[in-house]
Amino acid sequence: MHQIVANQRLFFESNSTKDLTFRISQLDLLQKVLKENETLLYDSIYKDFKKSEFETAGKLKEYRMLHQAMDAM
Repeated sequence: MHQIVANQRLFFESNSTKDLTFRISQLDLLQKVLKENETLLYDSIYKDFKKSEFETAGKLKEYRMLHQAMDAM
């Protein structure tokens, strides 16, 4: 675990995370992973927090709307 934190710290300090292109690519990847695992996400959130698919879908919709607004920029 300490090695993972050390590696992440070095990566952050390299300023790679501050590049806009990198940050947008990470958001694109997050959107892809969320979409590919949407059913698993709904199931897990229900099991852990007893939140319905309806409640969870609302939060995912907010994220999608934000991502679409960024794409329009």
